[in-house]
Amino acid sequence: MKKKILISIWSDPSNYINLLFLINFLISKKIEIVLICKEIEKKKDFFYFVKKTRLLKIIEIKKNHKIGLVNFFFNIFLFYVRFNPVKILAINFIALFFCSLIVKKKDKFIYYNFDFDLSKNLNFNNFLEKFSLNRVDYIFLPSKSRLFLYKKKFKRSNRILSINNCFSKYFKTEKKKFTKKI
Repeated sequence: MKKKILISIWSDPSNYINLLFLINFLISKKIEIVLICKEIEKKKDFFYFVKKTRLLKIIEIKKNHKIGLVNFFFNIFLFYVRFNPVKILAINFIALFFCSLIVKKKDKFIYYNFDFDLSKNLNFNNFLEKFSLNRVDYIFLPSKSRLFLYKKKFKRSNRILSINNCFSKYFKTEKKKFTKKI
């Protein structure tokens, strides 16, 4: 049986370089991935970093606002049931909240928060995030300083780690030759 991972992000994933490297790493380990995300605006940029393969299925949500959110949740639920993943990876708050509504205790549920806002006008979101964190097995944050703030605000001290937002140690750019057409 192949390992399967469901990754959800309510954003354009091409804006998250760490996520693109993670997807490539999982593909290199022959892990099947369903990526549910907002529309990828620059597919050329996305596929510059992510290998095209049958191991990666991308579900793009092209609507915004309430209709887009309902569609996003529906696709998470549908592919959770159909795909039967061994791990669920939620990127940022909205994906965390929707995934927390469907995961079961047996699942490995990982939350990767690239950034968070602690302002007063997001108290309701922060309340929902605290609620959703009860279902999460592991939390990854973008830096040590954000880790300490997060632990304090959300009162979570176990299985919470920082990963610096930077290029992979082994990142290499391609050199392309351009020929002049006359």
